[in-house]
Amino acid sequence: MKNRLFFGALLSVGLTLNGSAQYDPPSGIPIGSTMVSVKTSNSDLIPTQVDFPFGVVNEQLVNVLTDFNITAYFQSMSYANKQSLKELYTLWCECNGGDLVDALVSLNEFDEVYVLYDSCFTGEDLYDPLNYMWDAHANDWLWFLKQINAEYAWDITLGDPNALIAIIDNGVFDFDHPDLSSEYVNLGPYDLYDLQPFFPPDSIHNHHATTVSSIASAETAESGTQPQGQLASIGFNTKMLAYTRFGDLPAKITHASTVNNAKVINCSFINNYT
Repeated sequence: MKNRLFFGALLSVGLTLNGSAQYDPPSGIPIGSTMVSVKTSNSDLIPTQVDFPFGVVNEQLVNVLTDFNITAYFQSMSYANKQSLKELYTLWCECNGGDLVDALVSLNEFDEVYVLYDSCFTGEDLYDPLNYMWDAHANDWLWFLKQINAEYAWDITLGDPNALIAIIDNGVFDFDHPDLSSEYVNLGPYDLYDLQPFFPPDSIHNHHATTVSSIASAETAESGTQPQGQLASIGFNTKMLAYTRFGDLPAKITHASTVNNAKVINCSFINNYT
């Protein structure tokens, strides 16, 4: 299966399930537990009690819960404002996530079913970007990608070039960096809103903008034994829009989101000036 990805545990305290009994979901994920998410608004499928079989009415679903020894079944985000998020529920078991998903899908009752975390997943078919830095320095230079289990995310998506990230920063954008030169949409080293020139790479100003850019979308899918650069990123197929932090900041944020259709806007700085 290609849809295995670590997510934070989707927990909340004091869930209210469609006006039914309130209860506290498990406080932590037991070691070795598989997590599967389902989406439904069908009252026969949703849990209303903390104890097995969780108040589920649908007999076919109860059979699946029994067969896979489901230890918890609860509303994932009762606190959400969006109705579609309120319709998400999480199941825990010490079982194979792929098998559980297949059994749930076979019921033809749920709108969506997918693995959040599979304790039985061996990782043998995870995506490998064939990147020198990833192969040689995943545990030092690129420790942060290992920390967030980037290979699990890469197995689902490598990023989308249409999902533009606007980087608004007061540091140096190194447009000539081998891992970044193909990642910026800017046609030159100028702010996309007011055409202010960026600080040159050899300036005394900090290189914070280059660092932020590298985490967001540094070129990663390389081949061979020599690195093009010492950077790599989680969503390397995405592209970036570069803006300087100076000038009319609200206008630049608006410009990035409306004129250039940025899907993400990063402003990782503080104002030290009065």
